[in-house]
Amino acid sequence: AGYVMESWWGASGSTFFNVFVLWAVNYLAVEIEAPFGDEANHLPIKDEMNRMNSLLQMLIQNQAQTPPTYSQPLLSQSFTSASTMLESVDFDEVRISKAKPADTITTAAKV
Repeated sequence: AGYVMESWWGASGSTFFNVFVLWAVNYLAVEIEAPFGDEANHLPIKDEMNRMNSLLQMLIQNQAQTPPTYSQPLLSQSFTSASTMLESVDFDEVRISKAKPADTITTAAKV
């Protein structure tokens, strides 16, 4: 930048600005490389440790030891209705209508 400027004030000002920006980026990189500590802009490691410990303590409770159960008739009914619905749709005829909202899909199902 110093060779392009006509005045020495402009050359020194642009050189100072470029060096200042590069040092600022360097200091930001140093701060990002060490995110652990007690300052305001560091990661809240103690809070995250406490949160993780409370989640792990929930896993050793008796309620978390039993897996959920599902009733067989409810499962078979939902799978039957889903498979019937899928069989009734002719996927070659599925198209998105431009006149309706984007989440509406119209089908020309062959029954």
